[in-house]
Amino acid sequence: MSVTPLGEPIRGAVVTHIDITSRKQSELALAGERAMLKTLIHTKPSLVWLKDPEGTYLACNARFRGVFQRDRAADRRADGL
Repeated sequence: MSVTPLGEPIRGAVVTHIDITSRKQSELALAGERAMLKTLIHTKPSLVWLKDPEGTYLACNARFRGVFQRDRAADRRADGL
């Protein structure tokens, strides 16, 4: 909501309201999908990793780190998406 007071000689205010329901619903849906993907990556017993086009590791699961003995502190984004 936005309120803009009117000056003299007119007294009052202009009030506007923007419906953000669809944006909030989209944000919630996206957060749910990200949580589901993160759960999938971290619970799958297979090796899972994600790299950018330049070959930099962006994410991996614990199984991948264990096999390749990757240090979490050295991972750019070890906790996933």
